[in-house]
Amino acid sequence: MARKNILDGALKSANKAKKKGRETKGHRGEVTRPGSSLQHLHGFLSQVKRRHSVTQWAEVRGGGSLQPGLHVNGAMVVVQGKHENLLVPALPVKNLNGTGPVHPALAGKNPEDVVRRYMQKVKNPPDEDCTICMERLVTASGYEGVLRHKGVRPELVGRLGRCGHMYHLLCLVAMYSNGNKDGSLQCPTCKAIYGEKTGTQPPGKMQFHLIPHSLPGFADTQTIRIVYDIPTGIQGPEHPNPGKKFTARGFPRHCYLPNNEKGRKVLRLLITAWERRLIFTIGTSNTTGESDTVVWNEIHHKTEFGSNLTGHGYPDASYLDNVLAELTAQGVSEAAAKA
Repeated sequence: MARKNILDGALKSANKAKKKGRETKGHRGEVTRPGSSLQHLHGFLSQVKRRHSVTQWAEVRGGGSLQPGLHVNGAMVVVQGKHENLLVPALPVKNLNGTGPVHPALAGKNPEDVVRRYMQKVKNPPDEDCTICMERLVTASGYEGVLRHKGVRPELVGRLGRCGHMYHLLCLVAMYSNGNKDGSLQCPTCKAIYGEKTGTQPPGKMQFHLIPHSLPGFADTQTIRIVYDIPTGIQGPEHPNPGKKFTARGFPRHCYLPNNEKGRKVLRLLITAWERRLIFTIGTSNTTGESDTVVWNEIHHKTEFGSNLTGHGYPDASYLDNVLAELTAQGVSEAAAKA
C-alpha cells in the first residue's frame, strides 16, 4: 500500500505541475524551482534529458533497486526535469539474477508437499478423465511406473481447494516438477493460480518516466513511457535449452500508458509482474520464427505512440481493461496482493 501511494502521488503531481506551472515541494518540504541545479546525475539520465522532454524517470533494475541517480530524501527522489520539478518514487525490487522468488513457506519443500498444500483428498472420485494423463480418475495415474514419489500412490486423487477441479495427485506432482518449482500451482483446466506464480524472464531492467504529451483518446493527461531492456545471455536451468545462448531482439522496447488512475494501476501491476519475471520469457518468436529468443509472455503492451497503425497503439478503449484481465490471469492483481 505504501508503494502504491508513493507511485500514485508522484505521477499525479506531474499532471498538476504541468497545469499549474509553479514550484513544487520535495519529500521533506524542500522547494525546487525551475533552473535550480541538481547534483550527482548519472550519465544515462543526462542523456535521456537531452533527448526527451522528460518530466520524471524511475528505474527498476534486475538485481538492484531504483536508481534515478539523484538526491534521495527519505523514500522519494527530487528530480529536476526539463519542464517541471517532480517527485519520483523509490521502489524496492527483487533480485532477478536467480531463478525467481520462491514462497518462503515452501522453500526446500518436496513437490508432493507443495501439491498437498493446495489439494483435498477425494475418497470416491468420479468416473471421469484426469485431464493431465487422460486416464480415468477411478484408475491409477498414467504416470504409474514412470514417476515415483514417496508417499504418493498412483491411485490417489485430490481436489484443488478453490476451483474444485480433480486430478491424480501423482499427475499434479509431475506437472509441478516440470515447472518453475516456485511454490505455486496452476490448475491446468481453469488456470486458477495457487500461491505466487513466477516466470522465467531473463535478467534485465525496467524503466518508466513521464513525457508531456498525450496519447490518442487521452487528451487531458500526460503519458507514462515504460522502457524494457534485456541483453543477450545464456539460458538457465529453467529455460528451454539450458547452457545455450539466447538472443534479445528489438531492445530496448518502449511501451505507453495514459497517466490516469487506471493507467497508474496498470503500471503498479506491471512492476509486480516484472519482479515476478512474467513480462517476457524465452521461446520462439511468432513474428520471425526465431527460437531461443526473448518474447512477450501473454501480457500485451502498447508499443506504438501517436497512432494505431499496427494495432499496438491508441486509441483503444478496451486496452486497459484487457491488460488488467491478462495480469489477473498471471496471478497479478490488487486483490491477490491483499489476500
